[in-house]
Amino acid sequence: MDTRSVARTPFPAVVAGLCLTVGLGLFGARAAHAQPPQSEPEERGIDDFSAEHLADEAARVHFRLGVALYREGRAHEAAGEFALAHQLSGRPELLYNRYLAHRDAGELEPAADALAAYLASAVVIDDREALERRLASMRERIQAHEAELAERERVRQERDRIEAERSALEAEREAEQRSLADAEARRAPAWSLVTGAGGLAVLGAAGVTSILTVRRQSTLDAVCPDHTCPRDQDVSAERDAVRRTAISTDVLLASGGAALLTGLIGVLVRRRRGARSDRRVEPGIATRCVGGTCSHMATLAGSF
Repeated sequence: MDTRSVARTPFPAVVAGLCLTVGLGLFGARAAHAQPPQSEPEERGIDDFSAEHLADEAARVHFRLGVALYREGRAHEAAGEFALAHQLSGRPELLYNRYLAHRDAGELEPAADALAAYLASAVVIDDREALERRLASMRERIQAHEAELAERERVRQERDRIEAERSALEAEREAEQRSLADAEARRAPAWSLVTGAGGLAVLGAAGVTSILTVRRQSTLDAVCPDHTCPRDQDVSAERDAVRRTAISTDVLLASGGAALLTGLIGVLVRRRRGARSDRRVEPGIATRCVGGTCSHMATLAGSF
């Protein structure tokens, strides 16, 4: 019987081969992942266009002045010089310089307009795609800024409308309060009039009793001169009558004077309140909005 021996690969060698294969695959994937992404092309500056490309001497003067102003940080003035140079020469490249100047001056809208005009020209632009992306980004920022301004204007108008309505209501309420206060001040309260009239009546009664007291005292003095009465006459009743009318007169004078004074005080106080009602602060809540944020302030009532 023919026996053939079969050669077998050792197990450690198989494992080593698998590890090597996996390692090479991972290394290749990592190397591919580590490759830097494709970046934007470097932005061109104002030096990419030279004054020698301009045939018009005045255009060259404005261009050189614009470059000098731009390098000094006076981007807004530089944009004006580039615009004049473009008007004189008609070279589209100056639109790009104008775009750079407006952009660095923080003027997004004219910068976007200049860049859009540059892209719409017939000149060959190597970095057109990058510039188109920049233009789209600028347009988005402009739209967002316009939306923010519109929202601020809407909030301001709403705040002004609310303030105008509140002021109108306050003016109407104050006018009504002044009218009521004037009407109340012109007419004295009923209790003050009644009290004052009652006081006058009581004072009148006190005058009557005072006259009676004087007459009775005169009669008594005639009978008893120098307070010496005859023994055969009894004047005790007359003396009691004089005493009673005198006490009644005192009581009537005090009560009538108090009633009259109370009535006068009531009238004066009422009129003074009516005069001070114009300076009365009514309770309320005032609303203030700034930048879309509103705060409220309470006002307490009181006279000052």
